Amino acid sequence: MDRLVKFACVGDIMLGEETSVGFGIRSLSEKFGYDFPFKYIKEFLSKFDFAFGNLEVPLTNVNLNEDLLQSVRFRGSPNFAPILKQSGFNILSIANNHSMQFGKAGLFDCINHLNKNGIKSVGLRDEQHRTKMETIKIHNQEIGFIAYSLQPSEEFKSESSILSFVQENSTDIIEDVKYYCRKVDHLFVSLHWGHEFVNHPSDFQVKLGRSIIDAGARGVIGHHPHVLQRIEMYNTGIIVYSLGNFIFDQHFPPCTQSIILELELDDTKIRNYKIHPVKSNKYYQPELANSSDVKRILSHIENLSTSFANTKVASFSSTECYLEELKLKSEFQRLQNIYFLKNIYKIRMKFILNYIFKKISNLVLRKSYFIKYFSLKKNLLDPANKHEL
Repeated sequence: MDRLVKFACVGDIMLGEETSVGFGIRSLSEKFGYDFPFKYIKEFLSKFDFAFGNLEVPLTNVNLNEDLLQSVRFRGSPNFAPILKQSGFNILSIANNHSMQFGKAGLFDCINHLNKNGIKSVGLRDEQHRTKMETIKIHNQEIGFIAYSLQPSEEFKSESSILSFVQENSTDIIEDVKYYCRKVDHLFVSLHWGHEFVNHPSDFQVKLGRSIIDAGARGVIGHHPHVLQRIEMYNTGIIVYSLGNFIFDQHFPPCTQSIILELELDDTKIRNYKIHPVKSNKYYQPELANSSDVKRILSHIENLSTSFANTKVASFSSTECYLEELKLKSEFQRLQNIYFLKNIYKIRMKFILNYIFKKISNLVLRKSYFIKYFSLKKNLLDPANKHEL
């Protein structure tokens, strides 16, 4: 038998700044070196045959304007590309709601920087509108990766057709899986899906994840909720509903813990998997968790996983998950506002005014998560509204 392939999967990698603009991940890296975010995890990751993760931010300086908040947020430096390679990442998903943050030009600039450093990216569509597969061949095994985002693009929505965005018709995913699984020894499907901050999948996700395995995939690798969700061994495959944040400047406590999932493959199946708990420190650097955190995180995942181990579908509808998401987003927003006020002295005046204006606009336009939650809750309680989101 050929040697086992051992590779690592991580969650969301956000090498720009979301809540800490001007003093977050990118700013710290410009000051202390672009390997700063990977300082405590690089050696561990480099022991694997390769690593895979979700790159939540385009690495580009295209149309950069340092004076505009919207031009700085969710933007990573191209200088991170060689560091990602040195840290063991050979392949990354770019199918997510922030890849188009700076349009097609910014995305392809990012892909170019990754390519130059020997990093493959998955999530683009081909001429037939089928998602493109990228493969890694190691120890005589060919491992294929395809990627989709079930979350809409944040910006440049008119240009987003180049990426594998799937919202209404998930049957395209199943057809792609059936097509590609015959071409490789193992096929893994990366999905940007689910509900932010919610620690469990919806019934839709469970059905889709299991259908993907039934169609021939070896595994489903999920991200986007920013928190850990359950891991399920289903038939001959594995479904990881959410790996949580790997590198991210979110200060909501559940968002600061994650895992590195180690997968061992022989030539026909997943031989074994291991969970390596990770904690993010105050500088947003992931570190292998200490013994007490390891016990707590493993217990948390076990509780999430065993509670549904014998069910055919999850007991949470998409509507229930969405309501929970709005409630948790409202709490996240509250904590973010407190964090903003505590750190306002670190932020440039232009960014402060921009931030305040955006908050006021959201309230005026009734875009607050708090308002959305109670509006939707009221509608659902109305007997005339029986529809499901």
